[in-house]
Amino acid sequence: MRITRGNYVYTQEDYDDFKLDMEVRFMGEPPDFSILFRVGAAGGYELQLNGSEAVLHRNRHERSSLLAAGKVRLLPSRNYTIRLETYENKLRFYVDQLLVLDTEFEDDNSLDTGRIDCRGNGTVERFGLLPLEALAPLPDREARWASWFRDAKIGLFVHWGLRTGEHIIDPFSKEVVFPYKDEVEFEEAAAQAGWSAAKWVETAKQIGAKYITYATFHSRLGYLRTWPSSIPGSMQTKRDYLQELIDAAEEAGIKVILYSTGSGNEWWNEGGIVWLDKAAYQAYTKTDTDITSRIGFMSYACEVIHEAITNYPKLAGFWFDGWGGAGHDPSKEAVSAQLMEEIHRRMPLAVNIRNNFKQRPLAGEDVMALEDYGKTFSPSYDFASGTWIGAGGAEAAFKTIGDWFYLGPQRQEWQYYEEDPSVQELTKRIIAILASSWNANLGYGPKIGGEFPERLNRFSEHFGQYLQWAGESIFGTEGGGYGRGGLQPGNWNDGAYGVTTYNPNTDRHFLHVLTAPSRESSIRLPDGGYTVLEATLLKTGQALVFAQAGGELSIEVPTWEGTGTDGDTIIRLVTAPGGPNYLSRSQKVACILGERGIRSLTDAPQDPWDRAEGEGRIGDELVLSWERPTLVHGLTVLQPEWNAVTAKDGNNKIEQYECIIECGLEQTAAFNGTLLNQRGAQTIRFAPVMADRIRLSIRSTYNQSSFALSAADVVARLPEATYPGGQ
Repeated sequence: MRITRGNYVYTQEDYDDFKLDMEVRFMGEPPDFSILFRVGAAGGYELQLNGSEAVLHRNRHERSSLLAAGKVRLLPSRNYTIRLETYENKLRFYVDQLLVLDTEFEDDNSLDTGRIDCRGNGTVERFGLLPLEALAPLPDREARWASWFRDAKIGLFVHWGLRTGEHIIDPFSKEVVFPYKDEVEFEEAAAQAGWSAAKWVETAKQIGAKYITYATFHSRLGYLRTWPSSIPGSMQTKRDYLQELIDAAEEAGIKVILYSTGSGNEWWNEGGIVWLDKAAYQAYTKTDTDITSRIGFMSYACEVIHEAITNYPKLAGFWFDGWGGAGHDPSKEAVSAQLMEEIHRRMPLAVNIRNNFKQRPLAGEDVMALEDYGKTFSPSYDFASGTWIGAGGAEAAFKTIGDWFYLGPQRQEWQYYEEDPSVQELTKRIIAILASSWNANLGYGPKIGGEFPERLNRFSEHFGQYLQWAGESIFGTEGGGYGRGGLQPGNWNDGAYGVTTYNPNTDRHFLHVLTAPSRESSIRLPDGGYTVLEATLLKTGQALVFAQAGGELSIEVPTWEGTGTDGDTIIRLVTAPGGPNYLSRSQKVACILGERGIRSLTDAPQDPWDRAEGEGRIGDELVLSWERPTLVHGLTVLQPEWNAVTAKDGNNKIEQYECIIECGLEQTAAFNGTLLNQRGAQTIRFAPVMADRIRLSIRSTYNQSSFALSAADVVARLPEATYPGGQ
């Protein structure tokens, strides 16, 4: 039906809680068109939308602007989905699933019941009024992680665009020549080379990737949108490569995340080509927005993303790069946070990932992407050692082999030239990332036809074969040694280094030996308070001889060949039911640092970004006490990952300590020791002794005057045993 100015569409009866859905097309040019909703009797509320703003009127005379000009831009000859919801004293109003108004009624009872009127200058394509039982709360970050992202583990990060191709001179020099100057040349080349989304999906399946991050709208790839769009400003293709990828990925059970750059002020004319058309965008928006400025481009990118949400509802989320900048500009981060919250209102389970160099995510940011840029690792494959984020809630994104983009054979004289890592080194890196309960997003640069270069294919084949026998230790697991469960990662005996994973639904743990002992045939590490019943080599199923005594687990391994050929020797452990033998499981343990309490390891863990339970300075003392004297043999402490292990100026992890053990009024043991500069929980082991109190005095840290603790617990003595062959 067509509504002309002054005419109404209205309900014939009064309603209490309701949901109104409409599809509207406006006629004419702004400000000649608008739409007004009147809800409630005795004046009630009126919400008016026109071409540049949304305005709320209460009782017909009080006026307040809900949104700044440009936030909601209604254009003629375009359909808009309108939704109005009321429930008890709440009112929500959406335009194209964007939440325009979220407020509570005042106590004048004007909205207890009432009719809904709609008037304006336009055409109502669809009008429906439905009863609303309740306004369901939006899923929180935890719900979005749990919906699919946490279990995905591995992603394929595809960069493809106008820079993709064979380069003779340095592709990042001032003299760079882009292989394609516009979208027409790009599409012709892709067609001639036989591009197909199936090529990427097959590679994703081979490497176990459960999602593909699709990066073409990138500042160094010509800002190309490889999908049709009604929004001018940067090049767009006629062929809908994005939809083809979504369809092919969906058939394989793989999600697609859309990448967006937030940087328009640096590379908009790189290579002598003007990639951003600000005049076209200004004509389209009837504003003076400069999309070659940082804030102007972010406004443009916001509109691109909202259009993508409308046109591609099966997207699983968005990956934001440069949305805030290295300087953490508050205005840019405010735009980022607002956009990400709007995405969640329109796509409640969408996962927002942001390339982030701060300590914690923004509001609306679900996952911090920790790009490898500017970080130092030790060992070289342990990505987490160069970061400052705890286990969980993060994604490590890195170039797998070559650059993010396919550039042809690389040359040593190029600015960003790097030697290709071995397939074993890459495997180690991925496993070290997953053992922090993060996802690993593997940067792959395809050729114009979609196929990957041979050196990437060699790694895909290697890692695919590795997953055939190692998948049990990756999928369905969490990283061990971070206060949630599992054994201690890091430096083990005789130069060995490894990480651990565990399945929280079973009693299975996995030791990933990424650097083998220099000379010894055994691996030794703290037992984490677990009683081990069985140890086997995961790849072959061979039973291993192991011993457990004094809080230490020792396992004899016949060969370390797997660490050299596969990049990983995996030992599968089966432990006794019930979890680690922490004293707080059987009696109350008071953990006090100064005057502040510290949680036990059996309490609910914190999220990766929470501050520690307790902060102290050198000389402070941690005191753990319990009611009944008990035979104990260890103290486990967990510190937050506030600083990188490799931080140039050191970090606040505890180094030297003095430990005093008491029973009643008697001191039963006293000794000094050193904790390692590494991530995860660490256990201070000592000979079994009856005790009801432990004092830990901090003597030094790794080059800082303060330290922090997240949790601590006492390890009760386990029965000593040797199990040849796991029997």
